[in-house]
Amino acid sequence: MPLELADIDEPGVTACLDVLHSEWGRQHTRRGVESRALATSSRKLRGGHILVRALAAPAEVDAEITFESVGDAGATEHLIVQYVDPRSGEWVDLDELERADLGDGWQRVRARRRVATVAGISHAEILQRIIENNRPDVEIVGIAILADGRRRSTVREREPFEIAIGLNAWRRIPVADVGVRLIRADGVYAFWQSSGDETSNLTDLEGPRTVVFSFDPNLFGGGEYDVSAYVANGFDPETNYPYHEVYDRRVSDVRLTVVRGHRIIDYGVVNHRFSVRVSEGVELFGDEPSQQQAAEPRIVAT
Repeated sequence: MPLELADIDEPGVTACLDVLHSEWGRQHTRRGVESRALATSSRKLRGGHILVRALAAPAEVDAEITFESVGDAGATEHLIVQYVDPRSGEWVDLDELERADLGDGWQRVRARRRVATVAGISHAEILQRIIENNRPDVEIVGIAILADGRRRSTVREREPFEIAIGLNAWRRIPVADVGVRLIRADGVYAFWQSSGDETSNLTDLEGPRTVVFSFDPNLFGGGEYDVSAYVANGFDPETNYPYHEVYDRRVSDVRLTVVRGHRIIDYGVVNHRFSVRVSEGVELFGDEPSQQQAAEPRIVAT
C-alpha cells in the first residue's frame, strides 16, 4: 500500500492511509526504508487508520494485513491491528498470525480476520459513526488566546493575556484537570502548568466547561510559542503523575506571537525586571583588599 496521501472515494483507489483524520505523521526515510511516522496528534481518530474500499454487495471476506514497523529505543508497547464494524462502529482485534523480529529494531506483524462488508454506506457516513462512537469521555473543543477581551494571536511583551481551553464532558468524570504547555518555535521548553496545581481539580465534570489560564503578569520574552493542551484524570504529583489516563490532547494547536518591546533587545524566555541593589565593599567574597593593593597596577598575561 502506498504511503502517500490518497482519497478512497477516487476511482482506482482500493486502499489507502487515512492521513487526514488519524495519527499518521510525516512521510520520511527511516533507516533506509520509506516510512510514515505514527505518533500522538490532535486529529479526531486515535491510531493509524487504513481505508479499504467496500465490495459492491454485502459479503463476508477474509482480511489479512502485514506491516513492518520500528519504534523508539526502549519502547514497551506493541502495535495491534483492529477493524471497525461499519454497522456498529465498534473496534474488533484481528487475530495475530505472526510477529517476527527483522533486526535493527524492525518487526513484521501479520494478522487476519473474517470481516463483514456493508453496501450502500459511504466513507463519510462510516467516519462520522466512528467519531461519534469513539469520542473520549472528555473532549477538548478548542484553544483560544485572549487579550483585552478579544481573541488574539499576538501580544506585546509584558502585555497580560489569557489562554482559554474549551471542554465537553460527554460522560460524567469524577476528577479531571487541564494542562497547558508552551514550546518556543525553536524548540525551547518554555512553560507547563496543570489547572489542578493552582486550584483544586475539577470534580464531577459533565457537559461544557471553559478553563482559563491568566498570564498576568506576562513574563514571556519575544518570540513565537506553540500552545498545546490536554485534559487528564486529575493532577496529583505523588500518586498520579505521569497520568494514568489522558482523555484528550491538542498538540501545537495554536501559535502565540509575543512581540518584543525593544526590537534589538532579546530578554530570553523570561522577560522580567528583577530588583538590583548596590552596596559598598566585597566582604561577601572574603577580605576586602587594602588601599595599597587596590592602587597597585595588575599585570595580566595572555
